Amino acid sequence: MPESLKKEEVTSKTDPSVSKQLDTESPLETKTKDLYEIVDGLKIGILGTYRPGVGVSSPSPNPSTTKYKK
Repeated sequence: MPESLKKEEVTSKTDPSVSKQLDTESPLETKTKDLYEIVDGLKIGILGTYRPGVGVSSPSPNPSTTKYKK
């Protein structure tokens, strides 16, 4: 469950929904380890990128052509 917002967080110049999610205290090694644990537990994933002027872009999945060859 998300944490409750305080009045000063709502009137601040940062988006409170984003600032609550940012972790600036944990070391990069811990963040990377956590990321790999999450990714290893997923069965499906899509890697997307942000392109200026276009927005979010993800490559379309292609089936393996060797599977369908006879």
